[in-house]
Amino acid sequence: MRAVKLLKAKKTGRKKYADALYRLGGIVLNQGKYNAAKRWFKEALRVCPKSGSLTRASILNSIASIYNALGGKNIHLAEPYLKKALDIAQRRKYRDLEASILNNWAQNKMKMGDLNDAYAKHAKMVELLKHYYSPGCGAGFYNAARTSLLLGYQKEARSILDAGIKMTSAYNDLLSMARVWEGYAMVYRELGDQKKALQLGTKALEIYEKLGITSLVLSAFKKMVLIYMMSFEYAEAERVLAGIWEIKGNRHEPGSVDLLITEAQLRRAQNKIADAEDVLLDALKLAERFKQYLNLFTIYSDLASVYHMEGRDEKMIAALEKAVAISREKGYDYLLCRNLQKEKWMLPVLHRTGIQKRYLAAVLAKTGIDMHWIQATLFGVPSISIDNNEISDTVWRTVKSKKLFFYLLAHKNEKISQDALIDALWHDATSKSGSDSLRKAIQHIRQIFGRQIKKKGELITSGKGMYSLSSNISIQLDTEDFQNIVNKCKMSHQQNDDCEYELKKAIAMHKKGFAVGWYDTWVEDMRTYYKGLYEESMAMLVDLLQRKKKFKDAVTWCRKLVGIDYYNEAYHRSLMKAYAALGRHKELAKAYRDLEQVLQKEFSAQPQQETADLFNSLTHS
Repeated sequence: MRAVKLLKAKKTGRKKYADALYRLGGIVLNQGKYNAAKRWFKEALRVCPKSGSLTRASILNSIASIYNALGGKNIHLAEPYLKKALDIAQRRKYRDLEASILNNWAQNKMKMGDLNDAYAKHAKMVELLKHYYSPGCGAGFYNAARTSLLLGYQKEARSILDAGIKMTSAYNDLLSMARVWEGYAMVYRELGDQKKALQLGTKALEIYEKLGITSLVLSAFKKMVLIYMMSFEYAEAERVLAGIWEIKGNRHEPGSVDLLITEAQLRRAQNKIADAEDVLLDALKLAERFKQYLNLFTIYSDLASVYHMEGRDEKMIAALEKAVAISREKGYDYLLCRNLQKEKWMLPVLHRTGIQKRYLAAVLAKTGIDMHWIQATLFGVPSISIDNNEISDTVWRTVKSKKLFFYLLAHKNEKISQDALIDALWHDATSKSGSDSLRKAIQHIRQIFGRQIKKKGELITSGKGMYSLSSNISIQLDTEDFQNIVNKCKMSHQQNDDCEYELKKAIAMHKKGFAVGWYDTWVEDMRTYYKGLYEESMAMLVDLLQRKKKFKDAVTWCRKLVGIDYYNEAYHRSLMKAYAALGRHKELAKAYRDLEQVLQKEFSAQPQQETADLFNSLTHS
């Protein structure tokens, strides 16, 4: 400030005056005072003579960085300044400044959600930074590594950071070294090494706090929340998150969107689903307002997961559809595939609903990610398709190999021991013959997969005598869909048409029962279990129809229940109530007399007192 005042009074030395204004703007910018910094920079640009090309290009670059930081509509205002700055830097061969401008421009593209454009500019920048050092260049290495990670280039991200630490440590640039350490923390978190990620993130944070750079402190804190969350240390994550908001203060400006997403992810990890939804909806308003496409993709993906957990299918599908549409528009293929691997339910939903079917198929083929979708029917005659390829019965060399695969599907979230598999499918075999049969059946399943799907990868993984389906498989089972519907209806206290429809849908899914034609012990156990849920669904439906005064429909379903389990008197009582409500007293009396006769004949017994009392109250009312 003193220098600016002294230089302003002089009629000469305009270049020094512009440089002082530029440096003052830089100090204010580091304090996060964007509008004040912009005023100093624009004044510096106004007074800077043509001979001060280096200062002029630096000022233009800094103004662009402010528009980047402000976000929203300001993002597009940055580009003309970046073009002018880059033109000067390239003509004058200011290579270190050229790298800084390219980094700024790449960040501008990132804010617009254009990852591929950002990557192209970062690639040029990294090649310059390897040969031309400038103070603070660690930010460029960090940003380039982050862009590479978002596109799935993990080895390249590590290579960029290796080059960064070599350059910045040679010049003992502590701030730049800290940025590179933060980049390594990001890479290690992506690779699942939370210990190293925390170690390096903490190391970077200490430097940021020592230098008092608030924006970088917040950046490091955010990564620490994610690291603690991945390590299931939720209390620590909560503590750091509270510290973030204490520093940040404002939850309603564009720079808060990333933090809101992180908070929502923590809430979801803590199983606070309603809280996660509220935070995501707040983030969505901001991201839409400021057109933050990368954040919008994440928000819609996370909202889809929240709605899936809540059983709100319509909202889930709508959110997922928006996420996929953004992915297609902006080229977030790797991020989409990563989500599909993490959230196993997504791929079956996308296939079932047909959302962006061609795009999805192209993405899976292009990325080469070992990911597969299995759709299996266990009700009725068991059938299966893999990646939309139906596996016909003629393909299976033996019934046992087919049963083995379906057994693994029915226990898809478990690791099954070799002994358990042999006992389930070859219980009469010796240990050696059972082991041989299991090995041959698994080999046959792998051969089917190789011939029918013609893609690399494994369906079945094994180790230390344990077998399971690959974690890269998304599986849709009709039994699981059936159970989810029944559980949802159990939890629902809303007596509406949706619940009635869902129960009828579940009942229809059960069809003839579990695995028709198979009679293994494990099959019989599951058949009994699902039959119990089937009856329970009918009983819930009858109860719902009675409450909704749909007594004629209630009679139809009561008769079906009585046909399934004649000796369950609760079903007879429901039938009598429905007859009474319809005024069909003769049928009511006949139903009770028939029950009396069967019980007397089969067991020399009378109906339960509750049933007799109900009959008397209904016939004498």
